[in-house]
Amino acid sequence: MHSAPISARSSPDSQTCIATETPGQFDVTRSQVTSGVDAEAVRLTRFKLTNHAKFTAANKLIVSLNYMETHLDKPMTVSNLSSMAGLSMSQFFALFKSVTGDSPINWIIRARMQWASELLERSNLQIKEVAVQVGYGDQFYFSRLFKSVHGIAPSDYRTRKQQSYMEDGRIALV
Repeated sequence: MHSAPISARSSPDSQTCIATETPGQFDVTRSQVTSGVDAEAVRLTRFKLTNHAKFTAANKLIVSLNYMETHLDKPMTVSNLSSMAGLSMSQFFALFKSVTGDSPINWIIRARMQWASELLERSNLQIKEVAVQVGYGDQFYFSRLFKSVHGIAPSDYRTRKQQSYMEDGRIALV
């Protein structure tokens, strides 16, 4: 069901995500986020490269995407990401949008909200703890973003998932 899990407390080469909020440890994966980066890499390989400069830029974008995915809990700016890729902000933004179909900031928000939904489903972390885990110090701002992405508040999302698990005969972790 899940591709390789990636660390919430990440280092770029880390491949395990362990959330340790309570005495028992449990794995929390970010499969859709990880597969999202894989999908972006596939799109990059399909991206029509007409010269060496575009090929180099695409490779730099892969580095930025991998960084973004493994550091979702850290603050990020387009300025820093473009510098990391060795591109101007406008070049980075244009290349990122042409490859992913989304702006860098929207991609980060979407990835963080996907990770948050997985944490809400599979952990007993409080909403404010989930917010911090996915890079938001303000739980109210996190809740507004979560609702704008998923159409439901984080607490209601968790409640619905718990009810779904019970109806399906599965055991919910929360």
